[in-house]
Amino acid sequence: MDTTTGLNQELRFMLLEQYGLKKVIAHPDVSEDDLMIILSHTTEPEEKALTVSRLQTINSEHIRVGIAEYTKAKHVNGLGAARARAQFKYVLQKRCVYASSIEQAAIQNVLSD
Repeated sequence: MDTTTGLNQELRFMLLEQYGLKKVIAHPDVSEDDLMIILSHTTEPEEKALTVSRLQTINSEHIRVGIAEYTKAKHVNGLGAARARAQFKYVLQKRCVYASSIEQAAIQNVLSD
């Protein structure tokens, strides 16, 4: 991590902390990047647990939507559909790392068909 990125993350964490970390975590529009910053900078176990839970919820939602979109684009022909399938596959594989074992099995099942 370079100095600029570290400084940006520190400043972002200070802003989030000033707003209220629990309020930020509970906000429906919080970004994954903000949650990752909170997770890496906070020392409170309760805030870490809330952040991890929120990240898992967001990841599960993205996996569910990604599987549905990949399934829709699976049997469509054309260059655009092929690119869409490749993008959905990439996103699902990337999110598979943080998924539960059930979600990982669902992703592998959809991608292997």
